[in-house]
Amino acid sequence: MKTAVLKSKWLHMKTFLWSFLIISYMTVDQDMESIYRAMSAGEVDQLLTQMDDQVELHVLNHQTIYNKQLVRTHLQKFFQDHKPKSCQPIHQGNNKSDETSFSIAKLMTEDGEYRVFFYFKQQGEKNLIQELRIDQNWSGFCLPPMNH
Repeated sequence: MKTAVLKSKWLHMKTFLWSFLIISYMTVDQDMESIYRAMSAGEVDQLLTQMDDQVELHVLNHQTIYNKQLVRTHLQKFFQDHKPKSCQPIHQGNNKSDETSFSIAKLMTEDGEYRVFFYFKQQGEKNLIQELRIDQNWSGFCLPPMNH
């Protein structure tokens, strides 16, 4: 009888853990979907809701660390010059030990394709963008140099 109770508790614990993992993954996935939609539409303010207070921003050949207001200015300028059409995920990964993750996407604009790299850090319940790179030279899948 004691074994049956332990098996039942173990089954409930496994079900709870799997449910938690699936919900956590779905939340991250929903965050990523909203980021891809915002990139597709050039919705800078929506992107800013997913960013940390300071962001390492690389747009084409210009890079530095900005506060959100300056990020807004630079991204608005980019989207004015390169009207977005779509943003499609290419690859995602994460590192559980330091609660970071990344995503690589292809941004299609009216004037061509751009490679977009997002680097995230877990902040409470959210994954916030720490770094955003937009590179013109799209050569398929390759990772940027990691400075972190």
